Amino acid sequence: SNISSTSSASGRHNVVRAMVGRELACSEEGFQRRQDERMEQVRQIASLTEQVAQQNADIHAMATELTVGRLNIAELQKELDKANTPKRARKELDKVPQADTSKKTRKEK
Repeated sequence: SNISSTSSASGRHNVVRAMVGRELACSEEGFQRRQDERMEQVRQIASLTEQVAQQNADIHAMATELTVGRLNIAELQKELDKANTPKRARKELDKVPQADTSKKTRKEK
């Protein structure tokens, strides 16, 4: 009687051990799967962070080009304004040879 109760206790112990083992294996498997999912998310976040950093650098470069372009436009506008002043225009006109508009006849010249 003692042996049968021992063997049945041992049998129950083995069943419990097997159940616990399966649960541990399942929970370890689940844990490992969640770890893998988290690592994949971390990789995705790192990749997106890198993309955003590159886009920010591109935007900064474009903003710099735009600023330089605006400065160039401002310089050109100053040059244009200088060229369009009446005094400057008169000076330029004075350099151009003018036709003789006097009323003298050919003989008098």
